[in-house]
Amino acid sequence: MQQRANSVGVGIVGLGLMGTRMAGALAQHDRFQVRAGFDADAGLSRSWCDEQGARVAASARALIEDERVDLVYIATPPASHVALALHALACHKPVLVEKPLAVDLAEAQELTRAVQASRGRLWMHFPFATLPGLVQAQADLGTTRMGAAQRVEIVLQFSQWPRTWHHAGPWLAGPTEGGFCREVLSHFVYLTQTLLGPLVCTHKDVAWGPEGTETRVNAQFLAGDVPVALMAGVAGGAPDNNRWTLFGEQRSLRVEDWSQVSWGDDQGWHSEQAQLGRGAGLGPFLDQLSRALDGDSHVLPDAQAGYHVMRTVESLLAREG
Repeated sequence: MQQRANSVGVGIVGLGLMGTRMAGALAQHDRFQVRAGFDADAGLSRSWCDEQGARVAASARALIEDERVDLVYIATPPASHVALALHALACHKPVLVEKPLAVDLAEAQELTRAVQASRGRLWMHFPFATLPGLVQAQADLGTTRMGAAQRVEIVLQFSQWPRTWHHAGPWLAGPTEGGFCREVLSHFVYLTQTLLGPLVCTHKDVAWGPEGTETRVNAQFLAGDVPVALMAGVAGGAPDNNRWTLFGEQRSLRVEDWSQVSWGDDQGWHSEQAQLGRGAGLGPFLDQLSRALDGDSHVLPDAQAGYHVMRTVESLLAREG
């Protein structure tokens, strides 16, 4: 593989849905090159790396230690995130990690402290960080253009869980690492907390399935004095959908089905021209990653943001008694 000038060599740990999706976006970006890959499935590692022209790493640790790898992207199941990230930090490698940050809050806090103590660099992959309309909403909230935030509504619908296209293995259906709150709701918690601050759960009603993961969640939160309502569930009689709406006094912001961004007023909803896109919208995120690696200003969420999202989600999933 020919190396481009000023390119950043990326090593991908975990070659499932997100790892391969990110690899596709990295290949289209003029700053990044995928130079090594590793997956617990050795056959998958070999075939994927051969196809990509990347080095097959003998292990996750070997990939992290590879001198050609400048940035480590962790897309493995959540239970492995902390150990892999800590090793990358010890090797003085910047890290991009999928959510959630960990499966245990104490471990997540340990990792956050390790990043701070080592002055290392770790960013969370929350694509809503570069959501069209987010910067505008941050500027407009509290002004005459949008007014004060009135409330937030989050609606999540899944025809089944896990979804058939995930192909992620049994962890996604298990109570320790899986469930739609960790996998999907986390993104909308991040979006809400970015705009309004920490969420505090004031009421929750959670139904659990036979695998130990949630099948229905109705909950109320407060972000300061702004109420946030969550309605989510798994039911086969309707298609998958997600909708997040921030209602302002003068103007509202809606994100629907990941990609549809609209502004609302008393005349109706008006679509934002730029859309996030499913899997194709990683370019702006990678632009910000490039800026972060250069030490320039950026909008990427750090380990602390990942910890706060995880704390909110885990408080929702904590069983009573």
